[in-house]
Amino acid sequence: SMAAKSPYGYLKVTCKGGVNQQRQQICDAVAVASHLQTRLIVPELAKNMYWKDTSSFEDVFDAQFFAHALKKDVIVVREDRVPKAALLRGLAYEVEPPEQADLSWW
Repeated sequence: SMAAKSPYGYLKVTCKGGVNQQRQQICDAVAVASHLQTRLIVPELAKNMYWKDTSSFEDVFDAQFFAHALKKDVIVVREDRVPKAALLRGLAYEVEPPEQADLSWW
């Protein structure tokens, strides 16, 4: 189990596109964070000006349940819980995948 190991760094993903693209990007982010052995920062949902939707991840999903359900695979943390020292040392990676990102993009 990845979560039992000491994960290195943090991965933050901003998901964009429609609901299906965002869902896929969230799933991809979990898989990538697990593979890279990083902590996953609760994903950010890009603001969709076309649909006039400004919902956050927490508006749409139960972030506590999300973290609990994944605890055997990846550690999920809120962005405000990321130590400033990790940011200063470059241990936080931020990505904004294209709407149809395949494995080679990651």
